[in-house]
Amino acid sequence: MQWPALEEAAKLHKQLVKDGRIVIEKKYDLYLPPIASSSPKSCDKDVGFIYIPGALIDHVAYSSVAAKLSHKGAFVAVLNLEPTRLATDESVSVGDISKMMEDINVKYGVSRWVLGGHSLGAFHACTLIQEHYEILGVSKLVLMGMYNAYSCDLSEIPVNVLIIHASEDGFKCASKKDEKEFQAKMPPSLPSSGGFTIYKMIQGGNHTSFASYPHQTFPKMDGNRLISLEEQHNFCVEWIFEFLS
Repeated sequence: MQWPALEEAAKLHKQLVKDGRIVIEKKYDLYLPPIASSSPKSCDKDVGFIYIPGALIDHVAYSSVAAKLSHKGAFVAVLNLEPTRLATDESVSVGDISKMMEDINVKYGVSRWVLGGHSLGAFHACTLIQEHYEILGVSKLVLMGMYNAYSCDLSEIPVNVLIIHASEDGFKCASKKDEKEFQAKMPPSLPSSGGFTIYKMIQGGNHTSFASYPHQTFPKMDGNRLISLEEQHNFCVEWIFEFLS
């Protein structure tokens, strides 16, 4: 089973390509900031955000969040994981990420990067930082809809982490014990000489609505969203934007 992008997300993506705001490469779509952003605040022009999609989800489903971030001035690279739509060491290698960052830096002057992802994409981003922190040179990480670190442990790595959860997420931690075990594998929540972690909760949000695709029913049923899709996206954009800046 694979999850297609909602019609609105597909239309937005198509329009942005037509407008020259998305550059389609073989392994990723690059969302470009407008020439003159209408936003009163914007990200530093040399900052980019790499977004790894969740398992089986069409990367076009992330067009809303990516577009909103790019409008604020960030370069956003959403990885294209077709045909498997699975983030693995083969589909998203450290070599692929490094080459992408280098190519975009040469073309657009993006020298600082933040790595992030949703669900399985978040876990893979976490693993890349754990295993290749020094190679990638990424000092910030964004994890959305990730609740189990499994073998990934960032507690001793000097990276700053933004974790965004949703109250109605059907994949959230089943108990306080599970939640504490997850947090123990992240940098401390207070600023330290190493990295630190910021936790954010979208009240009324669910797992599916970190992107724009049909209600997720596999591998288990997602919870029902109590806020609008746009509201959930706006929370993500606001917090990621603050973190990038």
